[in-house]
Amino acid sequence: MSYDSAETWFVVKRNILLVSYSFERTGKLLEERELRKLSKHRAQAYSVSARESELFSESRPFALDTS
Repeated sequence: MSYDSAETWFVVKRNILLVSYSFERTGKLLEERELRKLSKHRAQAYSVSARESELFSESRPFALDTS
């Protein structure tokens, strides 16, 4: 194996590893972003449903005891 082919092999291998790492890191970042969006959406849905529950309980007419 000549020096040039060994150097070329090393460069190719290094570039493959760098690209693999980049894809892995990008995937993790995208996954984290989606999880944050999902978490935020769930928190908003919970706060809306909690507020609707409060409004519903406030808007029910009181039962009058006529006995």
